[in-house]
Amino acid sequence: MNIASSKPVWAYTLAKYLHSRSSRLGGKAILGKILTGRHYSLYTAPPATYLISARFGDSGDFTACNEVFVDRVYELERLPFTPELIVDAGAHIGTFTVLAHSRFPQARFVSIEPVQANFTLLAKNCSLNQVTSELHSCALADYEGTGSMEGDSSVGSQLVTNVTTTAKIPVRRLSSLLNLDGVQSLLLKCDTEGMEFQILSDILPKVPARTAVFLESHGGQTETQRLRDLLKDVGFSFAVTRSRGLYEDCVAIRSPVSP
Repeated sequence: MNIASSKPVWAYTLAKYLHSRSSRLGGKAILGKILTGRHYSLYTAPPATYLISARFGDSGDFTACNEVFVDRVYELERLPFTPELIVDAGAHIGTFTVLAHSRFPQARFVSIEPVQANFTLLAKNCSLNQVTSELHSCALADYEGTGSMEGDSSVGSQLVTNVTTTAKIPVRRLSSLLNLDGVQSLLLKCDTEGMEFQILSDILPKVPARTAVFLESHGGQTETQRLRDLLKDVGFSFAVTRSRGLYEDCVAIRSPVSP
């Protein structure tokens, strides 16, 4: 699957290079001012066509598009069932939501993103791709309250509770946010920068028998093993699909055979 851009490729490449290096002329600072608030559009080549609005000043947007549409981190064909409900926890700018909707257009969608700038693009990209999703601007954890998002990348912001200098955002338990009454099959994507164990510990007792989970582990093999044990203890298969040092992409599936 190829990604094309509505802007020249050289323009994005130059912008990314200059943005990542400081120069004697202060090029990084100048470029940051020029690019702030400016967007470009990425679209994938047929047969599966998606249109994604992203930010010139944030390489994380391009990384997310590459992971979802080129590297195909989320192999939806692994699912042995069709999900009724799809939840995108840590939705960023909506790449997974858009991808999942193209394969399961009849599902009900819930997309959750705590960073306001990301959330704005999430809503825009859902609209651009005719995706109807229940959108929530909040962080997820194993408690209800408030917290702050800290990080230098749109795809790397982490929830912290002991910082008083940044704006507070609502923090929710996924189990209280979702209505799972009558839901027979669920697909959950959970990429929440280190909060995966807390979120899964909270929601797993309530998920239906047929549930699939795509997740990213942020603590190396030790954290991956902790997540593996948590999921296998309640009947999930578990596999690591990609390893990148401290970060490992995983998939867990529970789909009992009907008698």
